[in-house]
Amino acid sequence: MGGLGSQFKKEEIEDISRITRFNMNELKRIYQKFKKLDTESKGWISVEDLMALPEIHQNPLKDRIARLMTLDMGEVVDFRLFIETISIFNDRVPMEEKSKYFFRLYDMDGDGYVGDSELFIVFRMLLKGSYDDSQIQCIVEQLIGQYDKDGDKKLNYKEFCAVLVDPDLTFIRGGVK
Repeated sequence: MGGLGSQFKKEEIEDISRITRFNMNELKRIYQKFKKLDTESKGWISVEDLMALPEIHQNPLKDRIARLMTLDMGEVVDFRLFIETISIFNDRVPMEEKSKYFFRLYDMDGDGYVGDSELFIVFRMLLKGSYDDSQIQCIVEQLIGQYDKDGDKKLNYKEFCAVLVDPDLTFIRGGVK
């Protein structure tokens, strides 16, 4: 497996850079990290390999991240999915773009809404050890009460996006800015 330029066409590299907001030097560095994980030069890594990265391993939502990745790719991760996944940690990617990923992270059943049970499960992961279940349930109920504008007791994408940008609820992003 050669360098980034030998594996991808110039247009593909430009597209990856545009989507992820990583510059060429960052892409090269990240590609080298990917190659180190791809010890057999297969062109892909396992989801387990990806989960070993400190950026993801230390994230309380790592299990949900892994689940999303297996829905997208199966059990293997190619460089494009790898870079797109870690781009959510890139400060230059606007929250509007990250919000699609976060919505999928929270919408566990894929119905297009984030319900109270989904919020509870994810908040429990994020707030592990800091709050007991009754306190987490109270946070969920208050959040739904405040942001559920259509009164259906769940958050659609637009309502969820309002939660993501609330400065008092930064924990909801699992450490991502």
